[in-house]
Amino acid sequence: MLTELTISDLAIIDHLTLELGPGLTALTGETGAGKSIILGALSLLLGERASSDDLRAGASEAEVSARFDIAGRRAINSHLDAEGLLDPDAEGTALIRRLISREGRSRCWVNGKPVSVTALKQLGDLLVDLHGQHQHQSLLDPERHREVLDEFGGHGRELEAVSAAHASWSETRAARKRLEGDARELERRREFLLHQIREIEAAGLRDGELAELEIERSRLRHADALLHATALGVERLVEGEETNALALMAEVRREIEAVAEHDPALAALLEPLRGAEASLLDIAETLRSQRDRIEAEPGRLDQVEERIDAIRRLLRRHGDTEVEVLALADQWREEAASIENRDAERERLAAEEARRARQLAEAALALHAARESSAAKLSRALARELADVAMDTVRFDVRFETHESAEGIELEGHGRIHVDETGMDRLEFLISPNPGEPLKPLAKIASGGELSRIMLALKAVAAGKGGVPTLVFDEIDVGISGQTAARVGEKMARLSERHQILCITHLPQIAARARVHLGVSKRVRGKRTVTEVARLEGEERVQALATLIGGAKGSEAARRHAAEMLGATGAEIR
Repeated sequence: MLTELTISDLAIIDHLTLELGPGLTALTGETGAGKSIILGALSLLLGERASSDDLRAGASEAEVSARFDIAGRRAINSHLDAEGLLDPDAEGTALIRRLISREGRSRCWVNGKPVSVTALKQLGDLLVDLHGQHQHQSLLDPERHREVLDEFGGHGRELEAVSAAHASWSETRAARKRLEGDARELERRREFLLHQIREIEAAGLRDGELAELEIERSRLRHADALLHATALGVERLVEGEETNALALMAEVRREIEAVAEHDPALAALLEPLRGAEASLLDIAETLRSQRDRIEAEPGRLDQVEERIDAIRRLLRRHGDTEVEVLALADQWREEAASIENRDAERERLAAEEARRARQLAEAALALHAARESSAAKLSRALARELADVAMDTVRFDVRFETHESAEGIELEGHGRIHVDETGMDRLEFLISPNPGEPLKPLAKIASGGELSRIMLALKAVAAGKGGVPTLVFDEIDVGISGQTAARVGEKMARLSERHQILCITHLPQIAARARVHLGVSKRVRGKRTVTEVARLEGEERVQALATLIGGAKGSEAARRHAAEMLGATGAEIR
């Protein structure tokens, strides 16, 4: 329930705070006083599009905020919790705030946390159901009729089943069609893949080979220097004819061995000397091996260069590393095999498509049956509600149609029918306003006043199903008067027992039924026009109703009539 609405610097409103409560609240006032601005402000909080033109002249930004009582509202609290917007310290309230700058930028917050306009609209759909003069016209759109019926019947589970089955069927169907594409093109693709695979296989790639080859190439490019260094090392360490490091080391060891028994310190050097001799032999052997290898590899450098070039050409075309190229070859093998075996795969997909089509057909027929049952209930319920607003001779029905399609789903008893994520039905509301007249589409029969009453009747029918806590009607009373207006007022009052209702109206019959009557007017303050809102009680309320009855001032007869209307509703007049 909306408990507080605050508006600053919007159109001709400088600053305005409305404190609202349960039941029916009527807003009345002259045309242009600012009633629609108030509802426009609320629309901004519900995620409607904002414009810098909405700002009050001279203001740098406009601000709108609202506080809602959401205690016990499971759907709203669950949504806020899922979006991370629930404030556990707010004691069952939600605060929405929106700023619109002169540059056209818009910022939104829910419980102090910034949100997108889309998120604001999603939350707003759970909080407020706003029906203005243009919303009545939505009843002329048959697509909206399906939504109304599904909402009335509570077909959420059936709709989800159809949507999921349709998505699954569509995906399989698309895969089959892709596989059934141009056979010649697929064969060209397979030949191309096989050529690429053969090229990679012929290359004999292995992981890390390029790095090894680059090290080897560096060694081969400096073969002369490496040969000189290794040969010199072998000669100086072990092969020198006159002297070499190993011979000198052995001579030192022998001299120490001869006197070691006389000095423990010298004896301790024998093991290190023997180890040094062994190390020199190991080093010499390694140098000899490298020297012989370099001498035995004539032409190897050219082979290495060619192999490096070949590997790099493959990497430039197919990947950054040998592993990536090999993995790509595996993918190509799978694709080539899939193309080669497309007949078997096509048969598998066709069977899977048929299975999923049967699931979609079952879901669509279940939804259709639920809709037919709900349509009968809706027709009966609307007949009762419309009788209360002077439309007791009206007949209402729902016409169901299906569209045949060669690309559709085979449905038992219906043929091959087009089915989408909303089901198989194309439905439309039909109405016969007068006895003896045939049922015709709502768009061709209903007047503005009838549309208003049908909209109200639909809301009254849906009221017992819970749903959005706050209903807002902007001049839903268009096109009606007299006893019909009185009945509309009665119905709106009854509806307000289960919903908070805000209603902009020009009819005294509705305003008199309101629990709270707010008078909207405009005043010139400091050479600026501003909108003011006052709660009308007692004589002020009588005068406001008299004005609605008899014009700007209201005659004495109009005042008496207004007092009688209030008395009939039980309102206290002080």
